[in-house]
Amino acid sequence: LNLPKLKFLHLYSNKISEFKNCDFPLLEELRISDNYLTSIEDFKSKNLKILHANNNVIRDVHPILENLEHMSLKNNLLTNNSFFPKGNKLKIIDLSYNKFIGFSDEKFKSVMLRQLYLQNNEISIIELTKLNYGSVNLSHNKIDTIDNILVLFKNNVQINNLNLSYNDLKIMTN
Repeated sequence: LNLPKLKFLHLYSNKISEFKNCDFPLLEELRISDNYLTSIEDFKSKNLKILHANNNVIRDVHPILENLEHMSLKNNLLTNNSFFPKGNKLKIIDLSYNKFIGFSDEKFKSVMLRQLYLQNNEISIIELTKLNYGSVNLSHNKIDTIDNILVLFKNNVQINNLNLSYNDLKIMTN
């Protein structure tokens, strides 16, 4: 499929299981939620800024393009964040309602990430080393001890809004 002038493509609620070999050089926004995708392949648009692929069955994400600013992959079957965009423009990432048991932002160090959504996973250990976040949502996970979130504050990590609601925390101490 070749649509050289296409900028916005919305493919909500279809039965798409594969999306590859599509050439959209000017595509800025792809919304392909509520389908049957099992993986995200590298797109041929260097202009892609917004990717929403929520409510699929994605288990694997191949490298994403360098100009991506907002990526939402919520309610899929992701278990790790070994993938990450090639560039450093990503500001919002939503990985909520997946299957993560732990999470590290090690691959995000060069990214301008401001909002990180990880609620409703199975996370018990989190490691954030990037220095500045506007908002981090870790609600509805399995964090049970303050020791598992102390790593949040190593290296002077700055978080303006931290949501730890609906975890298994029992004692909060300094």
